[in-house]
Amino acid sequence: MLAHQFWGIRSLFTLALAHILATPFLTHAAPFQSPLTKSAAKHLQNGYIVELHPSRTVELSSERTAQVDDGPHIALQSFLKAAIGDDFVYRYRLMDPRLFFGVSLVLHNPADVSLLAAFPGIKAVHPIAILKTPKGGGAGGDVRTGEADADTSDIDAAQSNAASVLTEVTNGVHNMTGVARVHELGGRGLNQLIGIIDLGFDYSNAALNGGRPNGQTCFGAGCPFAGGGAAINDQGEPGWEPDPFGDCVSVAHGTHVAGIAIANDTHHGFVGVAPQARVNAYRLTACTYPFITEDAVLASMSRAFHDGVHIVSMSLSYDSGWESQPISALASRLVEQGVIVVAAAGNAGDLGAFDSQAPADGFGVIQAASVDNDLFLGHTAVYQSQGQPGGQSQSLVYVTSRTFFPNASQVFPVYATSKQPFSADDACDPLPSSTPPLKNYVTLIARSTACSLDVQLAQADEKGAERVLVYNRDGMPTLYAEAYAQTGGALKAALIRPEAGRDIAERLAAGHNVTMTFPASPPVAVSNPVSGRLPSYFTQYGPSLDLRVPAMLAAPGGSILSTFPVKLGSFGADSGTSMATPYISASVAAYRGLRGTSESPAQVLAALTTTATPVDFAANTSILDTVVRQGGGLINLFAAVQRVTDVWPDRLALNDSEFFNGTQTLTLTNTGKQTQRFEMQHLPAGTINALDGSSWTQGPLIPQATQQASASFAPASFSLSPGASAAVAVTFKAPQSDQQRLPLYSGFVQAKSDAAYGSVTVPYLGLAATLGKLPVLNTAGEPGNRQPALVDPSTDAVICEDTRTFNLSDDTQLPTIKFELFAGSRLVTVDLVDFNTTFAATIPLQCGEAPTRPSPSSGSPHTVVKPVGNVARLTSVPRDTDGMQYATAGPNMTDPVSGASVPIPNGHYRLLLRALRLSQRPDQPASYDSYLTHGFLIQRR
Repeated sequence: MLAHQFWGIRSLFTLALAHILATPFLTHAAPFQSPLTKSAAKHLQNGYIVELHPSRTVELSSERTAQVDDGPHIALQSFLKAAIGDDFVYRYRLMDPRLFFGVSLVLHNPADVSLLAAFPGIKAVHPIAILKTPKGGGAGGDVRTGEADADTSDIDAAQSNAASVLTEVTNGVHNMTGVARVHELGGRGLNQLIGIIDLGFDYSNAALNGGRPNGQTCFGAGCPFAGGGAAINDQGEPGWEPDPFGDCVSVAHGTHVAGIAIANDTHHGFVGVAPQARVNAYRLTACTYPFITEDAVLASMSRAFHDGVHIVSMSLSYDSGWESQPISALASRLVEQGVIVVAAAGNAGDLGAFDSQAPADGFGVIQAASVDNDLFLGHTAVYQSQGQPGGQSQSLVYVTSRTFFPNASQVFPVYATSKQPFSADDACDPLPSSTPPLKNYVTLIARSTACSLDVQLAQADEKGAERVLVYNRDGMPTLYAEAYAQTGGALKAALIRPEAGRDIAERLAAGHNVTMTFPASPPVAVSNPVSGRLPSYFTQYGPSLDLRVPAMLAAPGGSILSTFPVKLGSFGADSGTSMATPYISASVAAYRGLRGTSESPAQVLAALTTTATPVDFAANTSILDTVVRQGGGLINLFAAVQRVTDVWPDRLALNDSEFFNGTQTLTLTNTGKQTQRFEMQHLPAGTINALDGSSWTQGPLIPQATQQASASFAPASFSLSPGASAAVAVTFKAPQSDQQRLPLYSGFVQAKSDAAYGSVTVPYLGLAATLGKLPVLNTAGEPGNRQPALVDPSTDAVICEDTRTFNLSDDTQLPTIKFELFAGSRLVTVDLVDFNTTFAATIPLQCGEAPTRPSPSSGSPHTVVKPVGNVARLTSVPRDTDGMQYATAGPNMTDPVSGASVPIPNGHYRLLLRALRLSQRPDQPASYDSYLTHGFLIQRR
């Protein structure tokens, strides 16, 4: 079995393979994450995705059978075997030249990476990223229908009532999106095959096994889970296994995702978006190996294509900003081949704008944004206090997918972590030692404004809490608190109304003992007036770093009920763009089930985008949220199915101030049977400021109604007879905003029709600033410890002289530059240059002293410099990657002429760091931020 280890960042820069290293030194990973966290991806130690040039011309074909071109793979394998014997292992071979063409491998000796540069057929080399895995999909639990409640007198009635409430809650989501009305038309995804690439799948769940008893599996022909497989075996080894089953906590996410798409549990009344569609499931992880490797995703995407899926759904993401990451590139090629691809937009909305994700930022890929659910499942509890006048029992509703306790007769004392109602930091820190063991209590916690809900629940869990009621605050949205608890643990959590929490906390503060029971009673539906149908706080902001209008749609993703593995309770709730992704994927299946399969991916995207409903930023406002967060708006599937107008293009990119494209043309076509009269209207969204001084503005970004674009139309109104088309010129005027804050303005052009389902809206996006002026390199730090800087590789201390000597004998003897990116970049290079170079960088020499290099007057940032050799070359770098970055020189470099890896000769040198600014030409020296380090000597022993 291959041992899997992870790299840090620094080691990636020791590669002598710099001229073909084609990915960022660091990528973020935000697949399946809690909306509250975001972590950097690691990399598989000595693991690489080697992209190869095909040996023949690639021909696009509608045939899904694999086109095998294995010549380059065999040649590379023979080349490596001749050089290093068996000191490498192939992981996955990707041999269809229409798709991503290459191989992933692990080298036993990290120094052998330099051999790849000598192989003539290599196109690019990418370190294998390890994507972040989910916490398990939130805390699951049985959706109670009365059958397990000990003192229910009429089980059949309770089951019937519970099922009707669950149906109401389920249909509440579908009513938000028009899916319920599409179901009435018979649009349930018949004959559509969705490829879901995720963690693991329990197809024994009664909602996923074709109506069989709960716990009985159904996989293959005639089953809702029609096929698929696993990219790794149960031991975590790469390869291909025919069974995607997985029901442990660490892979529960896939079952939840699949239920959103195709669940069909008539007993409980739970129905997914496309219950007649079939799923091919592709498992990426194992219970014993909960890591997602980038190459496993590539292999699964390729397999899904060859298996003939119509739609690929991927609830995963990691930081990118560009379309050229391997997963994004393959997603784009699947779209070219006619496959509709939907991917999560990401859950790090708190990090602000220009933070698009792979694979969602691939060309033609539908990005799934999230809006909050507006109807929840609730249950009833009763509390009372002894010794208090008027202390008769009171009832409350707690929001959860399951009852807290099936024994209605058991009485629990209530313990409040703070008896002061609405304490802002309640349970944000470890609970005091005076806290009793909470196992046999109902623990009451005020929802905090100072820390996240998962932190509060974790603090209670540390004290053994098993039942936690979190009382909400006015103005905060309803949610399933259980989704923030550890999956599979003993702790159950639910949300209650502010008034109930205050009442209990005040009774306890007055010295009264409060007890609580959980009687058997039918569930109830609970509304969410604060955030229902509005953007989820976690949903991620675009745009891509090349300022493309996101091909984005919003769907329910905040607090969503769906299936869980049977051993985890069969049903539960979770939140994330992971939930919106299968919702949109299955909506496409339902759409194609009614409209047919002749439309291309671009036509389907246009139909859904231009019939979506633009949503406001918040309740009780009339300000539309920015397009970079909602795209076309909340999907309206019924409007898309019924539409009688087509419009192209489906998005308008106005670019930035330097490349402003203010006049554009829309072409509208009447596809209905009656003449339509159109009035052109402008629906501006609020402008968001991407920058706050020298930092990215933290989300949620407040849209400004006073800084909006204006638009005019020619013609402003017109009529179209059936089958006729008309061109409309749209002229925009950008708002006068503070360019230093990088204002992103956006909105919608609406062609309002007098015919039912004739109106269409087209989103637009522009930047009221020059993107190319945005600094790429961060120059923060304290005097004496600023960056970029040449640093001691052992102590990280800034080197402020020109005479430090390195002998290149080991990692402590390699010249090292540290730096941090502020914005992303298409290209970052670190070159070894002669000490006496006349190049003058854009960033002054650090350390707060007089320059020791030649005066800037003798050189220029625009000077073309001839490097001695290259030590790092990185492409498609995302926005402000986490932490400081380090590039090391030696012991080899890449020769700038031959491209070969050669030893660095003795001499006196500097390191030159250059980062291409956004939207600038790479062949122009003035397009780069640059920094030239202090000098250093290389003197080999």
